[in-house]
Amino acid sequence: MENAGEEVLVPSGHEARLLCRDAMSAIERLPEDQRAALLLIVLENPSYKEASEILGINSGTLRSRISRARESVRDACADTSDERSEAVSEGADAEGFVSKSVASEETRSSGRMTSGGTVLQRVK
Repeated sequence: MENAGEEVLVPSGHEARLLCRDAMSAIERLPEDQRAALLLIVLENPSYKEASEILGINSGTLRSRISRARESVRDACADTSDERSEAVSEGADAEGFVSKSVASEETRSSGRMTSGGTVLQRVK
């Protein structure tokens, strides 16, 4: 076994799912007017003129709401990503697991083993 006896940190494999969850959570926390503008543009893809008519606001207001919404979502996702990175740098993955030596049979029987053979154990 190539990594036998050394500590190996394995990414959780759920990063995309976590990023999507973070983005959805950030969108849900937006003020209603920003959320409506952002979701209309992102999901329906109308022109700004069409979207402003649908929402009953002028185009400048629409652009401002979308800009503020995008900035809020981007900031919220960066904050949660930074928190996850700090946890990983302290030895835990994004779900609160730390890697254990792949060489120890005792370690392999306790915790969660990845398909690559790394044993993860929840940090309390």
